[in-house]
Amino acid sequence: TEEKEYTEEIYEIGYGFLDQYQGKGYAKESLLAIFDYMKEQGVKKIYAGTAKNNLPSVGLLNSVGFQLVGTERISFHKDSEGNDIYFEGGNFVKELC
Repeated sequence: TEEKEYTEEIYEIGYGFLDQYQGKGYAKESLLAIFDYMKEQGVKKIYAGTAKNNLPSVGLLNSVGFQLVGTERISFHKDSEGNDIYFEGGNFVKELC
């Protein structure tokens, strides 16, 4: 196999809030502050991923300028018999400059 050499640094963002703090704008406020900081550092792109059926998260990403660039089948959990439980994940990117 051929290894790829990456010429740019890759930054990925993630977030999670307890139920009582969801829907209050804290995630959006946090993301916007992080974007400002990352721009100051010279970062050009930020990546994010979420389950495509997680509509609040997809909506948040869209509202701050992320674009869906791909999907993938992801498994983080197993069922009671040890089989992987899969979901469709969305891959998003935001240009900062």
